[in-house]
Amino acid sequence: MRIGDISRRTGVPPATLRAWERRYGVLVPTRTEGGHRVYSASDLARVRQLLTLVDSGVSVSLAAQRLRGGGEQPRQAQTQAMVAAMWEALERFDEVEVRALLVEAEAVVTVEAFLDDVVAPLVRRLAVGWRKNPRHIAREHFTSILVRSQLVQVLGDKIERQGPIVVTAAPAGEAHDLGVIMAAVVLAAHGWHPIALGAQTPCPSIDSLLAELAPPCIVLGAEQRGPASRLLSAWSPPRDCLVVLGGPGFRPEDAAALPWALHHDAAYAELPAAVAAATRRRPAGGARGTRPKRS
Repeated sequence: MRIGDISRRTGVPPATLRAWERRYGVLVPTRTEGGHRVYSASDLARVRQLLTLVDSGVSVSLAAQRLRGGGEQPRQAQTQAMVAAMWEALERFDEVEVRALLVEAEAVVTVEAFLDDVVAPLVRRLAVGWRKNPRHIAREHFTSILVRSQLVQVLGDKIERQGPIVVTAAPAGEAHDLGVIMAAVVLAAHGWHPIALGAQTPCPSIDSLLAELAPPCIVLGAEQRGPASRLLSAWSPPRDCLVVLGGPGFRPEDAAALPWALHHDAAYAELPAAVAAATRRRPAGGARGTRPKRS
């Protein structure tokens, strides 16, 4: 991108951006064969980080020094700037800008930071506001489509097809599936091969797939208690398959009632290690659970 593109997307005049480039090295452009400066998504992200630090009262010179020094604070400033920019674009229902920001965010931070520090805060903010105004409902649907599209693309890029299979699904009656897709993405980044079923997955479909693929793990997510409790009352998982329950709809006691299960309500970054630890505690025996299915 050119310096005018960064100016338009950050509100910083081109002259100021050039000064920051000369004095502080905030921007690190490459040059075309014709000698024109070309800037990357990382340059744009650094400008947004610097603006976030300056808005918090830090001087430009000190903010630039922190960015050059790395560490947790710059990364936090970086992701906060990305979320703020996305929210502004969502307020305008600017699909092109939101897509560009999602691509940029996924490119400049780790998968774990993208999920926990960019996507999750955005989704939580939408969840809090949607009940207050019908316009928020429209924005939630608009955002979900864009976020899901980016997550599915990232998932395809991260899948290790030689890794162990993990099934991810939301039960019948649960229309929200971003959580289980995010779980699939972070597990894919750690060597798993996710089979992502998405929302509204009935028990017979889950059972059929588990019988066909015999995966060592299934991740189930629910935002609402109703679909979660209905699934648990009608479903008996195989004993040799770890069941991971996540989202507000599931509770710790749900996992305790299953033969081999884990309730995960921590960061997505912690999910792969939690699954690995639970896998090491695999119970003896491979028979199906003893709880009867109910019609």
